[in-house]
Amino acid sequence: MDEQLSLIISLISLALSVISIILIFYNMKYIKINKILKIERITKEKKRKRRYVVFQVISEGELTGYDIISEIKSIISKFWGETRLSTLNPSIIFYSNRNGILSVEKEGVDYIIASMGLIREIKGVKTLIIPKITVGTIRKAKKLVK
Repeated sequence: MDEQLSLIISLISLALSVISIILIFYNMKYIKINKILKIERITKEKKRKRRYVVFQVISEGELTGYDIISEIKSIISKFWGETRLSTLNPSIIFYSNRNGILSVEKEGVDYIIASMGLIREIKGVKTLIIPKITVGTIRKAKKLVK
């Protein structure tokens, strides 16, 4: 009788251990799938929206788009730091006939407009950069420039 009872107890403990191993593997698989899905969600949410600032340049001499963007970047790094500059990621999309389009991250539009107002001189040439309007698409910005 004692042998049968010990055999039954050992079989039950073996069955419980097998069930617990199966549950552990199932949970690990579930956790891996959730991590993969979470990573995909994070990468999709991280895509940042850009805004386009249409501006006009009033200056005594001729300037290039590179001169303007380099001065804007130097003002941003001087007043708000290199980390802010890297998060704003400003770039000139179009510049011709003293009108241009500057692309910037959505959160940085105010910083760009403020830095445009702080510029008084570029490469020894007296300059004013006047932001006209901020739009959400390049197509609309190009219509406004022309």
